[in-house]
Amino acid sequence: THDTKRSEDVRTRISMLSQVPQRWALTVGQLMRAAPAPDPATGMFLLQNLFGAWPVDEDGPVEPDEHWRHRMRAYAVKTVREAGEHSSWARPATDFEERLTAWIDAVTAPAASGPLIDLVGLTFDAWRADATARKVVSLLCPGAGDIYQGTQWWTDSLTDPDNRGPVDYDRSLDHPKSRAIVNALAVRRRHPTSFGPGSTYVPLIAGGEAADRILAFGRGPSVERGPRVVVACARHTYSFAHEPQESTFLELPDGTWHDREGHRRFTGVVAVSELLER
Repeated sequence: THDTKRSEDVRTRISMLSQVPQRWALTVGQLMRAAPAPDPATGMFLLQNLFGAWPVDEDGPVEPDEHWRHRMRAYAVKTVREAGEHSSWARPATDFEERLTAWIDAVTAPAASGPLIDLVGLTFDAWRADATARKVVSLLCPGAGDIYQGTQWWTDSLTDPDNRGPVDYDRSLDHPKSRAIVNALAVRRRHPTSFGPGSTYVPLIAGGEAADRILAFGRGPSVERGPRVVVACARHTYSFAHEPQESTFLELPDGTWHDREGHRRFTGVVAVSELLER
């Protein structure tokens, strides 16, 4: 559609909350005590989106600027008008909207936002791993994956018109997500018959202590010829500790497999800690 509603990276970060429910409950309590929302349900919804869209650099969360806060205030007003419970497009409740935008400023100010920033930082590495994996899977699973303009890099856009800003196409592609996209598209180009009509899509099942944390599949020109491409990634990465990775394995199909980004070679049964080291 013409909308993303929320960018894929915002959706992925919000999904991290299901991996840290107790920490999220604690964070919400701290934020609501520091800056009570005009309406608890609206506040809960917006806190998830503030968490999902919190600005970051390559090292983690950063302090938002006024432009970001302006975007979040505009999103909050649109949200309540479209919900139609406390305001609407036909009858805007300006008093409620003003209290809501003042709350956005208060809950994202340094005096109150510490718990939110801490949680963004706590889940930062897992969020990047999940977001990158989702993009690679979308490009290499059956079908034709899409790349919404500007999402070659991390993006914090919300629903329209927030997602209609100009895209800086001069940005470097030396970026974790950009590199993953380039590698995935290079694999499709090098192995076109593994992704075209009649190609095969086969599950690869991990074994060991945390087998349910691994998503893996093979793509090939046909069932008879077998996979030529293997895609493997972790899921629920926040709690995927080092030790389960050491005792979790993936049996690769016959042959020697070349790691597209890491330029390593694998064969047979491989520990996930080694396979996903990069």
